[in-house]
Amino acid sequence: MTRTKALDRIPVCLTRAEHLLGSGHTRAAQIHLEEALSAILDLPSSEQDSWLQQHDSIAARLPPPDFTCDGCGGKCCRNVYVILRPEEEAYFLANHPDQLETRYLSEKAVMVFKNTVRENGSFICPFMNQSTGWCGIYENRPAICRIFPVGCYGCTVARSIP
Repeated sequence: MTRTKALDRIPVCLTRAEHLLGSGHTRAAQIHLEEALSAILDLPSSEQDSWLQQHDSIAARLPPPDFTCDGCGGKCCRNVYVILRPEEEAYFLANHPDQLETRYLSEKAVMVFKNTVRENGSFICPFMNQSTGWCGIYENRPAICRIFPVGCYGCTVARSIP
């Protein structure tokens, strides 16, 4: 998404989410929050903070999920590419260079984690401890992992996949 489209989309999604949440339509609000978040992440990092604060203030009013990450096995860490923000690339290049690769997204080169391919052809984040299902770099995990809250729409969809 271009910067202009993202800037057009974000306030619409946040306003709809706030209205839906106030009307008791939690799931619909959650979907609009996730759409806003996707658009926020399309902006340059320097422009994300104020939008993330607005997003988080609305998301904080969502009711807590009826489950935790305990026992999930890290389903959100499977079959996805963790795309790093430019300021995160330096840290991971310095500390985990063998776990990175370049992918192309909409003709733009992005740095991603080099996923571990499993026997069944699916893939998993290289930093997920497969025996515990917990993140091995939790304290230094990228922004995309930090803002994927337990109980969000994407989380519930990931949990439904065997």
